Amino acid sequence: MKKNNPFENKSLEELKATKAKYQKIVAVFTGLMTVAVIVIVYVAITTKNWAQLATLGAIGAFLPMFISIQALDKEIKRREQNN
Repeated sequence: MKKNNPFENKSLEELKATKAKYQKIVAVFTGLMTVAVIVIVYVAITTKNWAQLATLGAIGAFLPMFISIQALDKEIKRREQNN
């Protein structure tokens, strides 16, 4: 069974623009998450409430975006090789 590729109906320029947009979104959220991780670790250490560190598991929320960027990369490379 073939997987449904949501990017095959877009042009190469649209794919590159979408990839750039996704990368900007990931960069912004990565910066915010870095600050949040520092704050959470600091608060956990100062209050000695180690259960707060469990909230760091929310970093996994980035996984779908990374998978989308990876799929875009594969589609862009496939199209550039065919040209």
